[in-house]
Amino acid sequence: MNSVRGLVSVRRLRPRLPAIAVAAATALFIVLYSMLVLRRYDAFNYYAFDLGIFDQGIWLLSRVEEPFITLRGLNLFGDHSSYITVLLVPLYWIWGDVRLLLVVTVVLIGAGIPLVYLIARAHGLGKWVGAGLATAFSLHPAVAWLTWDNFHPELVAFPLLLAAYLAALHRRRWAVLLALGLVLACKEDAALVVIPFGLYLWWGMKQKTTGWIAAGMGLLVALLNFQVLLPHFSPTGELLYADRYAQWGDGFLGILWGVISRPFRVVDEFFEADRIRYLAQMLLPLPAALLAPAVLLVAVPITAANLFTTFFYQYDIKYHYSVYLAAIVGIAAVAGVARLARRRAHLVPPATVMVLAAALVGNIIASPSPIGLSDQGYWPDGAAERRAIEAALDAIPADAAVSAEATIAAHLSQRRSIYEFPSPFIRWKWGTLDGPDPDPDPDDVDWIVARPSFLGDWRHIIDPLLASSGWETVIRSDAVVVLRRR
Repeated sequence: MNSVRGLVSVRRLRPRLPAIAVAAATALFIVLYSMLVLRRYDAFNYYAFDLGIFDQGIWLLSRVEEPFITLRGLNLFGDHSSYITVLLVPLYWIWGDVRLLLVVTVVLIGAGIPLVYLIARAHGLGKWVGAGLATAFSLHPAVAWLTWDNFHPELVAFPLLLAAYLAALHRRRWAVLLALGLVLACKEDAALVVIPFGLYLWWGMKQKTTGWIAAGMGLLVALLNFQVLLPHFSPTGELLYADRYAQWGDGFLGILWGVISRPFRVVDEFFEADRIRYLAQMLLPLPAALLAPAVLLVAVPITAANLFTTFFYQYDIKYHYSVYLAAIVGIAAVAGVARLARRRAHLVPPATVMVLAAALVGNIIASPSPIGLSDQGYWPDGAAERRAIEAALDAIPADAAVSAEATIAAHLSQRRSIYEFPSPFIRWKWGTLDGPDPDPDPDDVDWIVARPSFLGDWRHIIDPLLASSGWETVIRSDAVVVLRRR
């Protein structure tokens, strides 16, 4: 009798095994990378740019104060149009800790795994095929790097883009528009993916009304951000990052015309080794995406903006600029397998295995995961030095104005005045860098904290302070130096 019951239980469980496998892969991803990011934080290996910036900004918003970021010398919304951060404020009322942002990042990225499974099922693919594609997506090297590159508001767009596509498959217009509206609130460049996403809904998915509304919404928000909000919050009244495209022209239209009118230069830059390597690392781990070129077209504008810039972080797989392309590649991989299923259904199982194998190889070669071959200290420990610095930080009052080394500043950012040393003693990573906005005020700082190895680069600033009667040396060890204004 017991054996019969056991057989019935197995039969009931069997249809759920693919979903259980996806849930297990998601849980493993979130637990593993949460542990790694927290270990990296404990080792003082995150920087004030950008973790401390967003932590200070959200902390100030949670106290209903102007989010002027002293780490950056700018209003939070003058740096980027990251209004999605307002939605994170209630979380700071529950657990007001910078590590919250790191864990939220991992959860947001991990949420993409079950969404890929659901997208596969909505496309009519089998449960095990969906589970295989979702697992492959979790192995994509860019997905792992997104957890490593600390918190950025545009990472919220990662699951939202997947959710918008899933809602479109089910023809839930308002869910699509809500998800894309939230994507637009993540950062000003999100319009470069939302507008073509809307056009794909209109042309590729035959959802004309939803598509036109989405594209129009993206265009209106882009104009609002670039023409009104960013200039309003900027201390100079101009966009802060236009210099990354200065080789093409001035202003949005000038840059666009520069790209269109110089096709040979565009080709030359496109075929540079580091840009080709970036595209290969993004596409080859999920090769089925190449079977859905119409979906990949959605990512062309934002990817072009990342490729044709002087800022190399934008075409390096390690950094958050890959977030939009990574989401679209995941969608395209599923759409590509679904297209194969309509034409050559018998090839779907081997194609899924091939995608899984490619993702695994990509993870081993190009990701910071524990099974990756690269060992460059991406997830450092540093327990001994950590304990010494933590003990030093306990001596600094919670409301004190501090100038700290970049990695230490990320641990002290929940205060009204926190600077990245050598700011405010010189203009360093402040405001518009060389603009006409006011310099920071050195008299605002009462404490200085840094590692001696770091201070070696700024001897001409720190040595006079160490010798000054106006400053007291509280701690001076091999691990950390702490000064206090008398």
